[in-house]
Amino acid sequence: MESEIKERLARVETKIDNLCAKIKALDKKFDRLEKHVNDEIVLLSERIENNRLEIESLKFMKKLLGFIGGAAFTALLTFIIYFVLHML
Repeated sequence: MESEIKERLARVETKIDNLCAKIKALDKKFDRLEKHVNDEIVLLSERIENNRLEIESLKFMKKLLGFIGGAAFTALLTFIIYFVLHML
């Protein structure tokens, strides 16, 4: 009876040791995963910031091109009116 209890206790201890080893391995995997996720968050944050800056730059270029286009249209219209008035 006593040897049976010792055997059972030994099996339980082995199972506990195996579970502890598995938990340690999982903990290491979670640490690596956490590091990877944090690295990805940093990269995505940088991309978001770069995209935000690019959007701001494109908004400025849109306004600038609109101004240049309006100025060119005004100059062309002025030239046409001037040319038509001098033809008369």
